[in-house]
Amino acid sequence: MDPIELDAGNFRLRPWRADDVDAALAALLEPETRLWNAGWVQTRDDAVVWLERRQDWTGDHASWAVDDPASRALVGSVSLHSIDLCHAVENVASGRVAEKAGYRFEGRLRRSYRYGDGVKHDEMLWARLSDDPAPDLSNRS
Repeated sequence: MDPIELDAGNFRLRPWRADDVDAALAALLEPETRLWNAGWVQTRDDAVVWLERRQDWTGDHASWAVDDPASRALVGSVSLHSIDLCHAVENVASGRVAEKAGYRFEGRLRRSYRYGDGVKHDEMLWARLSDDPAPDLSNRS
């Protein structure tokens, strides 16, 4: 699949670019980001490798940079991988995203995935069936 750009109302999802490396490094060095993401990223060279992985859509994943459409400032990252949609219990924001996208909470997976802090965290499992009601996307904040 070729990388695509998506308009998400208040945000724009776009393919990662090489010139995102400094903003990505700054974000990846933040403690909260490190917990759920690439804890191994320490240097600009590491960030280049991290970014190159997100630019490669040939495997079982797709990754986007999230920016503000008006300022074009990088504000986040979204990645989809494998067929599971789960997140660490402590990562409450990911749960809000799943719920707003119409997914329903299905259960808790105990100590199911080792995150950037090296600890296996419980994860929340969400699912959406093809005949589930469509999510209400009118409030995109």
